[in-house]
Amino acid sequence: MSSRRSARASAASRQSYREDSDDDDDAAPDDLTEDEYEQHDGAASAEDDEPEPEPSDSDEQRDDPSSRSAKRRKTASKQTEWAPGVTRVVAKLVGAPTTAHVAKGELSPNVLRFLSDLAANNDRDWFARHDAVYRYCWANFGDFASAVLDDIMTHVDPTVPWLPTKDLVYRIYRDVRFSNDKTPYKTNLMASYSRGGRKGPFAGYHVLIKPGGRSFFAAGRWQPEKEDLASIRQHILENTDQAQALRQAVEEPSFVKWFGPPKLNADSQTKAKAKAKATAKAKPDQQRCNLWGGDDELKVAPKIAGVDKTHRDIHWLKLRSFCVIHTFTDEEVLSKQFRKRLVEAAKVSEPLVTILNSITSPDPPSPPASDGEQASQDEENAEESAAESVEEDDD
Repeated sequence: MSSRRSARASAASRQSYREDSDDDDDAAPDDLTEDEYEQHDGAASAEDDEPEPEPSDSDEQRDDPSSRSAKRRKTASKQTEWAPGVTRVVAKLVGAPTTAHVAKGELSPNVLRFLSDLAANNDRDWFARHDAVYRYCWANFGDFASAVLDDIMTHVDPTVPWLPTKDLVYRIYRDVRFSNDKTPYKTNLMASYSRGGRKGPFAGYHVLIKPGGRSFFAAGRWQPEKEDLASIRQHILENTDQAQALRQAVEEPSFVKWFGPPKLNADSQTKAKAKAKATAKAKPDQQRCNLWGGDDELKVAPKIAGVDKTHRDIHWLKLRSFCVIHTFTDEEVLSKQFRKRLVEAAKVSEPLVTILNSITSPDPPSPPASDGEQASQDEENAEESAAESVEEDDD
């Protein structure tokens, strides 16, 4: 019972406290003193006199109809710019040439012009814009390369097989992975003709087109593999039949006319020393001549047992490439007689190519004759012997 009376008393006290608090909050200004009334009235006046916030520029722009129209026009223009069916110019493409067309198998002046422009603008953006010009020149050079292949097969070297154009011509794209020069494209077009086309360890014939009088015809073997180079040097040291034929081939008058005189051996150098000094002033820079004068030629004697710088054939043993070159001017390249000139150069260099292939890639031996073929051969030999004996008896 006592606990219930205590709970009622606590509830009554809390209720009275709330009523007193409400009465204090709702007290009228009439119950205040004069000082308290002035203080209360001043605070109310300050609240009434507080200035309203001024509208910001963004609010004015939001309320301005002209600004809203400008935003709508800007958004609409962006949507129209990328809308379906709308043409937007990203880059201006250059079309294929419409002039300077030539007959199939001849080189167009557009090829040299394109290569010159590519040398001055060797980057992917320019190349992409001139893709149509490149495809035109690539097709023209492919037809020319195929025609030269037919000429070589027919008039020069029957060991060169027919191959598709893609196995003859080299890609225009450079491999820049391990090069300090990061230009993406070559500035020339080239095709090779050999037993394996542009691939394979064979000596052959090469045609390179480059403007500025730097086009050339080349024949032979450029930097053969270690085993093939050792085989060639061994033939030279032993002075085999192939080595003797190689010396004679590069000394032929027609060969010298196209590719220059050969380098003299030690004995002949002594006799021609005065002549060499006289021509040195006219040609101060070293020129590639015949097989010699290449950048890859050794400066010292190769590491071969018994060979030093005084060896009789040291000028042969220093060679790392067995290749000759004849250059053509731009006018010669574009002439109608260019292919005929290439055939002439190939005929002159054919012995060099044949000898090098016989050393590094000899033809396989003929298969053995069958029993029937062997019996026929024996009968023919017996008949020939009998005929010779009869003739001797008659005498």
